[in-house]
Amino acid sequence: MFRRILNIVIIVVMAAGFGVVAGVAMVSQSEPVQAASADTVSPRICMFSRDNVLQQSVVGQKGSQRLQQLAQEAQKAVAKRRQSLAEDIKAFNAKADTLKDDDRQRQGRALQQRQRALKQQVQQLDARIRYTRSVVTKRINNEIDPLLDDSYENHGCNLLLASDAVLKGNPDHDLTADVVEALDAEIKTIQFDLLALPKQSAADGQDDGSSE
Repeated sequence: MFRRILNIVIIVVMAAGFGVVAGVAMVSQSEPVQAASADTVSPRICMFSRDNVLQQSVVGQKGSQRLQQLAQEAQKAVAKRRQSLAEDIKAFNAKADTLKDDDRQRQGRALQQRQRALKQQVQQLDARIRYTRSVVTKRINNEIDPLLDDSYENHGCNLLLASDAVLKGNPDHDLTADVVEALDAEIKTIQFDLLALPKQSAADGQDDGSSE
């Protein structure tokens, strides 16, 4: 009987020991999982539209207005020359039959040269406007970049995507409005005139105009 009781006690002790060991094993396996979940941080994906900043900010709008003004002034100058040339061509055609061959050819060549010169002027003005826009946009972007960096840090972003590339996102993670506000607080005006083309670009424009 004593041996039977002893066997039962041994079995109970072994069972209890197994439970303790099993409990320790479960804790040791579950702790790393808890630690991993605690250390896991969901990435904060933010969005930004540089084009919207240029369109919505005060300095961006001022820059666009100034570019439009310069383009209109250039168009007026071209229109004036085009009108003058059209009138001279009309007058030449009216009297061409009465002119001597040498005079007709000489005046015709002069009108053709004026046509080529006008075309070249239009091409160069268009290139100058595009070049001016590029330079001014770069100036504004240089103001935007540090503000974007600050907004990125303040929002705790881990990744930044262009808004145009995002089909759907959390508006609270869009940095555009934040950067617009910061840019408006820093700069509201920008002054510039129509810029001359770099020498190489100007030379290319002349070649293009004279080749036709």
